[in-house]
Amino acid sequence: MRVQHFPRRFVASDWGGAESAVLEIAKALMARGHQSEILTSAALSHSGMDAIDGVPVQRFAHFYPYLGLGADARDQLDQRGGNLFSVSLLWHLMTSRPPDVFHLHTGKRMGGIVRMAARHHRRPYVVSLRGGVLDVPQDECRRWNRPTNGSLEWGRVLGAAVGERRVLDDAAAILCVDRNEQAMLQKQYPDKRIVWNPSCIRVENYLQGDGRAFREQLGIPAGSRMVLCVGRIDPQKNQLEAVKVVERLSAHISIHLVLVGPESDRAYAEKLRHRISLSPCARNIHLAGPLAAGSPELINAYHAADCFLLSSVHEFFGIVLLEAWAAGVPVVAARVGGVPSFVDQGKNGLLYEPGDIGQAASYVEAFLRSRDLVECFQGAARQKVRCFDAGHTVDSLLALYEEVKGEYALCA
Repeated sequence: MRVQHFPRRFVASDWGGAESAVLEIAKALMARGHQSEILTSAALSHSGMDAIDGVPVQRFAHFYPYLGLGADARDQLDQRGGNLFSVSLLWHLMTSRPPDVFHLHTGKRMGGIVRMAARHHRRPYVVSLRGGVLDVPQDECRRWNRPTNGSLEWGRVLGAAVGERRVLDDAAAILCVDRNEQAMLQKQYPDKRIVWNPSCIRVENYLQGDGRAFREQLGIPAGSRMVLCVGRIDPQKNQLEAVKVVERLSAHISIHLVLVGPESDRAYAEKLRHRISLSPCARNIHLAGPLAAGSPELINAYHAADCFLLSSVHEFFGIVLLEAWAAGVPVVAARVGGVPSFVDQGKNGLLYEPGDIGQAASYVEAFLRSRDLVECFQGAARQKVRCFDAGHTVDSLLALYEEVKGEYALCA
């Protein structure tokens, strides 16, 4: 079987959970003897052929249909939420041999392009919703659109031409990482195949790591406790809350906070650095920068941690929780988005109400003070994370691909 994957962008320099999931799926498909390739925009990169971990990646030139859009605004749209259009991608898909299944990991105009090509070739396409469609907070939507303020949009005609608004309507199946979104979409599309398809990792990659080396690199003493956060330096990830949690504990625990991730919002990153500089425990808060997904450095960071903290304002899944589980790190997370759909409160993780610094701090402290509690949660988490291994996820996907492929063959 030949499958093409379509994320909005795909670059190692600005990696996230969605990119990790797409790559692991593509690699697992190839390991089973199937053809799998990634086609994407040139956002934050350049057009042309590439390969990541043996998976072919082809990037296509793109643009944003706005008059008066500056270079800085285009860069911000590349990083987050930009509704792009690519003539070269459309031409390539319309004139090239089609795959057996098109797999969209984005929507909007790029989704419309793939929809048009799939209908032209009479091939099925499925859509994975990894960024939320129905439950994105309004503040987040406004922030995504902020770079276009003051510009004149002329791209609606392009969206209409490729059927941008019918991407979900015409999909053979919709895959959700968030069970809440799955339920909402099933009500909206009662006759459509709506599948819970959570993000995945290669569990075995995270089982071994050198935590001591990572601590030595940052100058964290062996006797100190370390709390880890992994995610883009961005208002959505809310690292400012993690700083407050650690400050509350620092009066009676020797504790360090390590923040790993690329800066996707420069203004927020500057605000975070300023806040850290004013903190009474500033010397114990480390901005470690971006670490490549699945790299030995990132895995070492997990193995150095005594607790993992996810303080996001909203999170459609939270693949970093799977990585922490696989590395044996107990997790404390805000009860947001899709997180409660797979984290079992009091069994494999502790969930706090968003914004409740006291509750978050008490949960982190519980793990830092009780080795017995940590070991209890470790066992449950390592058992649960096996359900999210890439191999298991791909088996389910292959069955879905075969179903939709067979249905379209009967209709052809």
